[in-house]
Amino acid sequence: MGRSTTAERATILHNLAIVENQLNDFTAARRHFREAEKMLLAAGESRNAVKIATNLAVIAAKLGEVEEAQLELDRASRVLRRYPGPQIEFFFTYSQGLVALLSGKAEAAAASIERSLSMGRKLGDIHLVRFGEIYLAEALLFCGRYQKARRLLRATARAAAALKQPLLSRMAHARLQLVEARQAAAQIEREPAQELEGRLRVTGLAGLRRRDRRSQERGGRHH
Repeated sequence: MGRSTTAERATILHNLAIVENQLNDFTAARRHFREAEKMLLAAGESRNAVKIATNLAVIAAKLGEVEEAQLELDRASRVLRRYPGPQIEFFFTYSQGLVALLSGKAEAAAASIERSLSMGRKLGDIHLVRFGEIYLAEALLFCGRYQKARRLLRATARAAAALKQPLLSRMAHARLQLVEARQAAAQIEREPAQELEGRLRVTGLAGLRRRDRRSQERGGRHH
């Protein structure tokens, strides 16, 4: 089998694994990603191993295998150092953010995804950027940054409608409802605390005034 044929078969397997990952068939996705990687290496296409390693990292994170996810990211990072490039760096940084989000590290996820989206916009990869905005909004939600998440999701929903992307639109609106519900719940939680603080301020001032009056009365009796 020639190198070009091997590389073509690797691409087919890689695309199949992506679909399987999206369908949550992680066992099949892992197997096909690894088979695709072997074919790519045999064809001398080591550069594309970055994408496979990062996809494997995301699968591991979805399964709660945090250490395995980090090992795959470390492996992708080593390949990236040998074969640097803006497109691969964008994908790597984006995947770093996804792994952090899936691992419950919301602040790190927000930082990585936001950085990757800036790269993606420069590259013109609007499709991945739009989905990345969804994941960034999720990270912002977990960080309690509701207003920024809401603004981002509204913009993404408008873009989805203009681009006629129903899946993206559904994802944006579903998360927008969640953000608004969380924000409303947080406001309800804050209100009793604010009322209590207000009462404490009032009663505290009243107590101080009573003490002042008593002091004045005692002072008046001494004169």
